Amino acid sequence: TITVTMNQMTVKGAQLTVNISAQPGSQAVVGGVQNFTLANFQLDASQSGEDIRLSSFPVIVRALAADSSLADLTGCALFNGTTQLNTGSRVVNTLNVSTPWNNNISFDNSLTIPKGTSITLSLQCNVASSPTATSYQVTRDATEAHYSVTGVTSGNSVTIGLGTLTIGAGNGGTMSTAAGSFSVAVDS
Repeated sequence: TITVTMNQMTVKGAQLTVNISAQPGSQAVVGGVQNFTLANFQLDASQSGEDIRLSSFPVIVRALAADSSLADLTGCALFNGTTQLNTGSRVVNTLNVSTPWNNNISFDNSLTIPKGTSITLSLQCNVASSPTATSYQVTRDATEAHYSVTGVTSGNSVTIGLGTLTIGAGNGGTMSTAAGSFSVAVDS
């Protein structure tokens, strides 16, 4: 009988942390802007033991004034760098106002985040040329049922209840609409 000491093995399951970036910060938005970045979502799989797969992603966009709507925002899409993740009929042209947490953006193809890495998804929308809303804000969605996240190898769900999905507490900046202006002066 002999004692054999082997290398220590660490077992890590699928894990993902979702945060809304502080950038872009609060700013004025001129009507008519195309592909305006409302918020950046940071998806961090740096502590995950396996690659992460998402087929959709929930976003909450709110019009901050009581008499405002989200009708000024159309053509909403998520981008991973320069790659648009939802095209064609998956582009969101009508954001849900009454239940804003129902704005779940379905991807054309599943998105894989390699373990040990993080990515940034950019939410971009077109702003109406004469917007009626005064300001918008993207807020966090902390409802576990709105996320569909799994480990690529295991197929296990990544959930808040299991402690494998973490949703940060931050929200996006306030994007306030403003009229574009142009002035001309004679140089003496």
